Amino acid sequence: MVLTVRMDGVDLPLQYLTSQLVTASAASGRKPEAGKKPRKGMTSEEMKAYCEKFMKYVTEPSLLLLDRASAHTAKLVQQEFASYTFPGGRRAVTIKHFPPKSAFLLSPLDKGGIGEFKGYFYKYDRKTLPLKKLAAVKAWKMVSNENLRSYIRDCGWFSKESLESIRSRFLKEVHHGIPEKFREIIDFYDGWRSGSFKVRGLSCPRKVPLEPAGQLEESFLDGCYWIEYGTSKQ
Repeated sequence: MVLTVRMDGVDLPLQYLTSQLVTASAASGRKPEAGKKPRKGMTSEEMKAYCEKFMKYVTEPSLLLLDRASAHTAKLVQQEFASYTFPGGRRAVTIKHFPPKSAFLLSPLDKGGIGEFKGYFYKYDRKTLPLKKLAAVKAWKMVSNENLRSYIRDCGWFSKESLESIRSRFLKEVHHGIPEKFREIIDFYDGWRSGSFKVRGLSCPRKVPLEPAGQLEESFLDGCYWIEYGTSKQ
Protein backbone atom coordinates (compact mmCIF):
# COMPACT_ATOMS: atom_id res chain seq x y z
CA MET A 1 0.00 0.00 0.00
CA VAL A 2 1.08 3.56 -0.70
CA LEU A 3 0.13 6.01 2.05
CA THR A 4 -0.17 9.73 1.31
CA VAL A 5 -1.05 12.53 3.71
CA ARG A 6 -1.40 16.27 3.25
CA MET A 7 0.38 18.62 5.61
CA ASP A 8 -2.95 19.56 7.21
CA GLY A 9 -3.37 15.94 8.27
CA VAL A 10 -5.93 14.97 5.63
CA ASP A 11 -5.21 11.51 4.24
CA LEU A 12 -5.54 10.61 0.57
CA PRO A 13 -7.04 7.28 -0.57
CA LEU A 14 -4.74 4.28 -0.63
CA GLN A 15 -2.95 3.03 -3.70
CA TYR A 16 -2.23 -0.69 -3.94
CA LEU A 17 0.91 -2.37 -5.20
CA THR A 18 0.98 -6.09 -5.87
CA SER A 19 4.48 -7.50 -5.77
CA GLN A 20 5.03 -11.13 -6.72
CA LEU A 21 7.13 -13.95 -5.33
CA VAL A 22 8.04 -17.19 -7.04
CA THR A 23 7.53 -18.95 -3.70
CA ALA A 24 4.10 -17.43 -3.08
CA SER A 25 1.05 -19.66 -3.08
CA ALA A 26 -1.43 -19.41 -5.96
CA ALA A 27 -4.21 -18.57 -3.50
CA SER A 28 -2.35 -15.48 -2.31
CA GLY A 29 -2.64 -13.86 -5.75
CA ARG A 30 1.08 -13.05 -5.72
CA LYS A 31 2.47 -16.00 -7.67
CA PRO A 32 3.63 -15.04 -11.19
CA GLU A 33 2.49 -16.99 -14.22
CA ALA A 34 4.73 -19.84 -15.28
CA GLY A 35 7.77 -18.60 -17.18
CA LYS A 36 7.26 -14.95 -16.24
CA LYS A 37 9.40 -12.86 -13.92
CA PRO A 38 7.74 -11.71 -10.70
CA ARG A 39 6.62 -8.09 -10.55
CA LYS A 40 8.46 -5.87 -8.09
CA GLY A 41 6.76 -3.55 -5.64
CA MET A 42 7.21 0.17 -6.19
CA THR A 43 8.81 0.79 -9.58
CA SER A 44 9.04 3.79 -11.88
CA GLU A 45 5.97 2.58 -13.76
CA GLU A 46 4.03 2.18 -10.51
CA MET A 47 5.10 5.67 -9.50
CA LYS A 48 3.82 6.96 -12.82
CA ALA A 49 0.44 5.42 -12.02
CA TYR A 50 0.65 7.06 -8.59
CA CYS A 51 1.26 10.42 -10.28
CA GLU A 52 -1.97 10.10 -12.24
CA LYS A 53 -3.99 9.26 -9.13
CA PHE A 54 -2.29 11.91 -7.04
CA MET A 55 -3.12 14.62 -9.58
CA LYS A 56 -6.85 14.05 -9.02
CA TYR A 57 -6.43 15.81 -5.67
CA VAL A 58 -4.24 18.69 -6.83
CA THR A 59 -6.19 21.91 -7.37
CA GLU A 60 -3.37 24.42 -6.83
CA PRO A 61 0.44 24.43 -7.09
CA SER A 62 1.63 21.82 -4.62
CA LEU A 63 4.81 20.49 -3.04
CA LEU A 64 5.24 16.71 -2.82
CA LEU A 65 7.75 15.44 -0.25
CA LEU A 66 9.28 12.02 -0.90
CA ASP A 67 12.11 9.96 0.50
CA ARG A 68 14.98 8.91 -1.75
CA ALA A 69 13.73 5.49 -2.81
CA SER A 70 14.97 4.75 -6.34
CA ALA A 71 11.43 4.84 -7.75
CA HIS A 72 10.93 8.32 -6.26
CA THR A 73 14.09 9.78 -7.78
CA ALA A 74 13.75 8.11 -11.20
CA LYS A 75 13.97 10.42 -14.21
CA LEU A 76 10.69 9.02 -15.57
CA VAL A 77 8.89 10.11 -12.40
CA GLN A 78 10.43 13.58 -12.44
CA GLN A 79 9.37 14.03 -16.07
CA GLU A 80 5.85 12.78 -15.35
CA PHE A 81 5.26 15.29 -12.58
CA ALA A 82 6.85 18.09 -14.62
CA SER A 83 4.35 17.43 -17.41
CA TYR A 84 1.39 18.47 -15.23
CA THR A 85 0.61 22.17 -15.50
CA PHE A 86 -2.29 24.50 -14.83
CA PRO A 87 -3.79 26.91 -17.39
CA GLY A 88 -1.23 29.60 -17.99
CA GLY A 89 1.68 27.17 -17.71
CA ARG A 90 2.05 27.08 -13.93
CA ARG A 91 3.64 23.86 -12.75
CA ALA A 92 1.20 21.78 -10.73
CA VAL A 93 3.62 19.76 -8.59
CA THR A 94 7.14 20.36 -7.38
CA ILE A 95 9.00 17.38 -5.87
CA LYS A 96 11.40 17.69 -2.95
CA HIS A 97 13.28 14.76 -1.44
CA PHE A 98 14.19 14.39 2.20
CA PRO A 99 17.93 14.49 2.89
CA PRO A 100 19.51 11.00 2.95
CA LYS A 101 18.65 8.91 6.03
CA SER A 102 16.36 11.58 7.49
CA ALA A 103 12.85 10.37 6.61
CA PHE A 104 12.47 8.71 10.02
CA LEU A 105 12.78 12.17 11.57
CA LEU A 106 11.14 14.41 8.97
CA SER A 107 8.37 12.33 7.41
CA PRO A 108 5.13 12.23 9.43
CA LEU A 109 4.41 8.81 7.93
CA ASP A 110 7.76 7.37 9.03
CA LYS A 111 7.52 9.23 12.34
CA GLY A 112 4.27 7.59 13.35
CA GLY A 113 1.68 7.19 10.60
CA ILE A 114 3.02 3.94 9.16
CA GLY A 115 3.52 2.41 12.60
CA GLU A 116 -0.05 3.17 13.65
CA PHE A 117 -1.39 1.90 10.33
CA LYS A 118 0.51 -1.39 10.66
CA GLY A 119 -0.71 -1.81 14.22
CA TYR A 120 -4.29 -1.96 12.94
CA PHE A 121 -3.49 -3.71 9.65
CA TYR A 122 -1.91 -6.79 11.23
CA LYS A 123 -4.99 -7.41 13.37
CA TYR A 124 -7.13 -8.23 10.34
CA ASP A 125 -7.30 -11.37 8.20
CA ARG A 126 -4.78 -11.02 5.34
CA LYS A 127 -4.70 -14.54 3.86
CA THR A 128 -5.58 -13.43 0.32
CA LEU A 129 -5.02 -10.31 -1.75
CA PRO A 130 -8.65 -9.11 -1.53
CA LEU A 131 -8.54 -9.58 2.25
CA LYS A 132 -5.30 -7.61 2.42
CA LYS A 133 -6.89 -4.71 0.53
CA LEU A 134 -9.91 -4.78 2.81
CA ALA A 135 -7.64 -4.85 5.86
CA ALA A 136 -5.68 -1.90 4.50
CA VAL A 137 -8.82 0.19 3.98
CA LYS A 138 -10.05 -0.55 7.49
CA ALA A 139 -6.64 0.14 9.03
CA TRP A 140 -6.13 3.44 7.19
CA LYS A 141 -9.56 4.64 8.34
CA MET A 142 -8.49 3.95 11.92
CA VAL A 143 -5.62 6.44 11.62
CA SER A 144 -7.33 9.73 12.44
CA ASN A 145 -6.52 13.04 10.82
CA GLU A 146 -5.83 14.44 14.29
CA ASN A 147 -3.18 11.78 14.89
CA LEU A 148 -1.64 12.52 11.51
CA ARG A 149 -1.54 16.22 12.39
CA SER A 150 0.25 15.36 15.64
CA TYR A 151 2.91 13.42 13.70
CA ILE A 152 3.33 16.40 11.38
CA ARG A 153 3.80 18.73 14.35
CA ASP A 154 6.30 16.29 15.88
CA CYS A 155 8.37 16.48 12.69
CA GLY A 156 8.55 20.24 13.12
CA TRP A 157 6.67 21.17 9.97
CA PHE A 158 3.90 23.15 11.68
CA SER A 159 4.29 24.10 15.32
CA LYS A 160 5.30 26.93 17.61
CA GLU A 161 8.34 24.96 18.73
CA SER A 162 11.63 26.74 18.06
CA LEU A 163 14.10 25.43 15.52
CA GLU A 164 16.67 25.02 18.31
CA SER A 165 14.27 22.82 20.27
CA ILE A 166 13.50 20.68 17.22
CA ARG A 167 17.20 20.23 16.51
CA SER A 168 17.82 19.27 20.13
CA ARG A 169 15.10 16.61 19.99
CA PHE A 170 16.41 15.22 16.71
CA LEU A 171 20.01 15.08 17.94
CA LYS A 172 18.88 12.96 20.89
CA GLU A 173 17.69 10.35 18.39
CA VAL A 174 20.87 10.21 16.33
CA HIS A 175 24.57 10.65 16.93
CA HIS A 176 26.46 10.77 13.64
CA GLY A 177 23.99 8.30 12.17
CA ILE A 178 23.72 6.07 15.26
CA PRO A 179 20.91 6.41 17.85
CA GLU A 180 21.93 8.19 21.04
CA LYS A 181 20.88 5.21 23.17
CA PHE A 182 23.74 3.23 21.58
CA ARG A 183 26.32 5.95 22.21
CA GLU A 184 28.13 3.90 24.85
CA ILE A 185 29.07 1.28 22.26
CA ILE A 186 29.90 3.66 19.40
CA ASP A 187 33.64 3.28 19.95
CA PHE A 188 33.29 -0.48 19.93
CA TYR A 189 31.14 -0.30 16.79
CA ASP A 190 33.67 1.87 14.96
CA GLY A 191 36.54 -0.41 15.94
CA TRP A 192 34.66 -3.54 15.00
CA ARG A 193 33.69 -2.09 11.63
CA SER A 194 37.25 -0.99 10.84
CA GLY A 195 38.68 -4.39 11.77
CA SER A 196 41.01 -3.00 14.46
CA PHE A 197 39.91 -5.52 17.10
CA LYS A 198 41.51 -8.93 17.46
CA VAL A 199 38.99 -11.66 18.05
CA ARG A 200 39.99 -14.76 20.02
CA GLY A 201 39.94 -17.84 17.82
CA LEU A 202 40.77 -16.16 14.53
CA SER A 203 44.32 -17.50 14.73
CA CYS A 204 43.16 -21.12 14.81
CA PRO A 205 44.67 -23.07 11.88
CA ARG A 206 41.56 -23.64 9.77
CA LYS A 207 43.32 -22.94 6.48
CA VAL A 208 41.06 -19.94 5.89
CA PRO A 209 42.74 -16.67 4.87
CA LEU A 210 42.26 -13.98 7.49
CA GLU A 211 40.61 -10.71 6.47
CA PRO A 212 39.87 -7.54 8.42
CA ALA A 213 36.47 -7.51 10.05
CA GLY A 214 33.92 -5.62 8.03
CA GLN A 215 30.22 -4.91 7.86
CA LEU A 216 27.65 -4.57 5.16
CA GLU A 217 25.49 -1.45 4.98
CA GLU A 218 22.86 -3.46 6.84
CA SER A 219 23.96 -6.16 9.26
CA PHE A 220 23.78 -7.42 12.85
CA LEU A 221 25.66 -6.14 15.89
CA ASP A 222 25.08 -6.92 19.54
CA GLY A 223 21.79 -8.65 18.79
CA CYS A 224 20.42 -5.73 16.78
CA TYR A 225 19.95 -5.24 13.07
CA TRP A 226 21.88 -2.10 12.07
CA ILE A 227 20.98 0.29 9.31
CA GLU A 228 22.63 3.60 8.53
CA TYR A 229 20.38 5.68 10.78
CA GLY A 230 19.49 3.26 13.56
CA THR A 231 18.61 -0.26 14.54
CA SER A 232 15.70 -2.63 14.48
CA LYS A 233 15.62 -5.39 17.07
CA GLN A 234 15.28 -8.94 15.79
